[in-house]
Amino acid sequence: MLFGPTTTDHQPIAHDVTPSATPAPTFERVPAATPTPDAEHFYDEGVAQYNLNQYEVAITQFDQAILLQANYALAFSRRGLAYRQLEEYDRALEDCEAAIRLNPDDPLGYVCRGATYRSLTRYQQALAAFDEAIRLAPRSPYPYNSRGLTYQDMADSEAALADFGRAIRLRHEPLSWVYSNRGNTYRQLGNFRRAIIEFEQAIQLDPTDGDFYYNRGDLYVGMNDYQAALADFEVAIELTSSKPSWPYYRRGLVYYSLGDYEAALTDFDAAIQEKYERLSRPYIGRGLAHLAQEEFEAALTDFSEALNQHPNPPDWPYIGRGLVYYYQGEYESALTDFSHAIELASDNLAYAHYNRGDLYFTLKQYDEALSDFSAAIKAEPNDAAAYNRRGLVYGNMGDHRQAIADFTTALTLDPEFAAAYRNRGQAYNHIGGHNKAVADFTVAITLDPDDSAAYKHRGQARIGLGNDNRAKFDLEQAATLDKEVE
Repeated sequence: MLFGPTTTDHQPIAHDVTPSATPAPTFERVPAATPTPDAEHFYDEGVAQYNLNQYEVAITQFDQAILLQANYALAFSRRGLAYRQLEEYDRALEDCEAAIRLNPDDPLGYVCRGATYRSLTRYQQALAAFDEAIRLAPRSPYPYNSRGLTYQDMADSEAALADFGRAIRLRHEPLSWVYSNRGNTYRQLGNFRRAIIEFEQAIQLDPTDGDFYYNRGDLYVGMNDYQAALADFEVAIELTSSKPSWPYYRRGLVYYSLGDYEAALTDFDAAIQEKYERLSRPYIGRGLAHLAQEEFEAALTDFSEALNQHPNPPDWPYIGRGLVYYYQGEYESALTDFSHAIELASDNLAYAHYNRGDLYFTLKQYDEALSDFSAAIKAEPNDAAAYNRRGLVYGNMGDHRQAIADFTTALTLDPEFAAAYRNRGQAYNHIGGHNKAVADFTVAITLDPDDSAAYKHRGQARIGLGNDNRAKFDLEQAATLDKEVE
C-alpha cells in the first residue's frame, strides 16, 4: 500500500471578489458622502496593497482613510475584506456591517458580508448577502462570481456554473479568473476535459497569473499526468502567484509520488518558508520524504512539528510518526500513535487500520490484526493490499480457504499483484492443491522474476506432484537468487 497525504487536501485557488478596484470600479458608484482627497488617497493606496496581497499594510491605509472620514463606507468594506483574508472574521464582519449601515445601497458591503460568511462556511447567510448585492447591482459580474463560488463550496455545481456563466456574459471584456473558477467546478464534476479548456481560456486571457497555472497543474495531478503538473507548478512559482507556498507544496507532493525525495524535500522546505496556510501539511510531506529515505530522526521531528502546528491534529502526523516508531522497533509507541489516528476517524481511517493491523501481524496478535484489516477493508473496499494482508492473517491462523478467498479478491482488484499470486500459491499448497499452486507461482515469477520465495514454493509444490527434476531446478534457482541478494 502506498502512503502519502490524502488527495482530499486539494485546494484550488479561487478569486471571490474583484482583484482590482481603484476606487471600486467593479460596481456603479452609489451616492454617498464624498470622500475628502486625503481620505481617498489612503483608500486607493489600501486597495493597491490589497491587490498585492499585503493585507496588513492595506488595513493600515484603510485605517487612515477612516480616521480622516468616519463615514467612508467603501473603506470599511475594503478593510473588512482584508481582515477576512487574514482570517480575522469577527473584525471583518464588524467592518462589513458598518459599511452597510453607512451606505445600505452599496453592494460592496454585502459582498464583504457574503465573502466572510462563506469563509465561515455559513453558506445560507453568504447566499443571502450575495443575493442582496445582485439586487443592488444586477449588471455587475462580481457578486455572481462570488455566489457561484459559494454554490461550488456547497457542491451545487449546476447553480455554480449558472452564476459563473452570468458573470462572463455580463462583462464586455472576459474575466479570466471566472473561467478559472468555472474550471474548478468542472473538475468537481469530474469533467476534466472541459476543466482544462476553462483553465486554458483563463491563461490565454491573462498568462501572467500564476494561480491559473496552479489550478491546471492541480488538475493534472488528479489525472496522474505528473509531468504536465510539474511544468504548470514551475510556471506558477516563477510568476509568484497570490499564494506562492501552494505550488511549492503541491509540486513537492508530485515529486514525492515520483520517488524524487530530494526534490520533494526542497519544495516542502520552500512551502514551510513561505508560510503555507496549513503549515502542518508541508511538515507531514517532508516527514514522509525523510521516512522514505529512512531518515528516521528527521521524519520524527517533522511529524511531531506537524502536530504542534495544528490546533486539532489530523491523523497523518500520528500515522507517519507511528511508522517511524514501527520501523525502529518501538512497537508500543507505534501502537499508541496508530490508535490515535484511528480515534480521529478521518479520511485516512483505512490506512491507519492497515498499519496497526500490520503491527499486530508482526507481533503475531492475529485476532487483533484480523480485526484491523477487516476495518481497513470496510473503510476502503477496493484496497487489494488490505485483502492480501488479511489473507496472510487467515493463513497464519490455519484458515487457508478463507485466505485463498482474500488473495483471490486482491487479484481481482489488482491482476498484476505478484505477491498475492505467491501467497495464494502457498495457501493452495497447504490444502494439497499443488497444480493450482504451481500455476500461481508461475504467474508470480513472470511478474517478478527475482522472487526467490516463489521459486522455492513452486519447487515444493512440484515435489508434492512428484516432479522432482523440475522441483530441483526451482530450488536451485531460489538458492541462486538468495545468494545474489547476500
